[in-house]
Amino acid sequence: MKAVALTVIGLLLPVPAAASTLGLAEVLEATLQTHPKLADARARIAEVQGQRLAVRQAFEPKVIGSALALPAGFYEYWQMAAKVQQTLPVAGIKLEGGYRLGRGDIPPYYGERVTRDGGELFARVAVPLLADRSIDKDRAAIRKATVEIAARDSERVLTWIELARDATIAYWEWVAASQRLRVALDLQRIAQERATRINAQADSGALPRITKVDNDRVLLSRQTSVLKAKAKFAKAQAKLSLYYRDRRTLRPIRVAVDRAPEALQGPPALVKGSVDSWLKNALRRRPDLQALNARRR
Repeated sequence: MKAVALTVIGLLLPVPAAASTLGLAEVLEATLQTHPKLADARARIAEVQGQRLAVRQAFEPKVIGSALALPAGFYEYWQMAAKVQQTLPVAGIKLEGGYRLGRGDIPPYYGERVTRDGGELFARVAVPLLADRSIDKDRAAIRKATVEIAARDSERVLTWIELARDATIAYWEWVAASQRLRVALDLQRIAQERATRINAQADSGALPRITKVDNDRVLLSRQTSVLKAKAKFAKAQAKLSLYYRDRRTLRPIRVAVDRAPEALQGPPALVKGSVDSWLKNALRRRPDLQALNARRR
């Protein structure tokens, strides 16, 4: 009740003459940028994108270095090596190449550590025959994340379509309520001007006093209509503020009546096409069906 009262008081206060008309496009743009449901949908997509990025690091090249030194003992030697490993996201192929150098009295059972005086370059290619050839856990995780991103993006589009529909309804209800309020205020003004003239004539005896009483009844009826129109406008104003928010603070904005358009727009042009083409287009583009297809994959 307090919020409605404050809104009604705000309607009676003077407003700047430079207030611009609020259009539907501006409301939809604010909804797209500020509505919490869309922010949550975008965050859900970013979450899976982060998971996919984390898995992709398995296919990034890795540089590995090692060094070993035994300066005392029966076998005295040292050995160093540096290599680059790369796992390809195709057929589970693993590549490895690098350089190693071993010096000293290396035990014969560590023959792989023995190199020539200048060291040696080495390379290795590992191709799986069966296991991990067509798919492995890392590639499966990337594919799963990719289709999950597609599903959540379709859900985001569906959320936006639903919000755009609701915001459009709220906007036109607000416009209609503002038009009713303006009409009620105009009728009240006309009734007040008429009452002033009738009261003056009744006081001078030009009209019977019963005319003054009857006109007071009409004026009270007009005032009642204004109060009802203000209450309905306050309700429509509050509903619109759920979609029209400040882009910096995200706080709902209660738009005053002076920003409502003074005339309604004409009907949109008719959409041409056949029912079959509409059905095919709907089956191809509906975001809820796209999300279901992604879940199935």
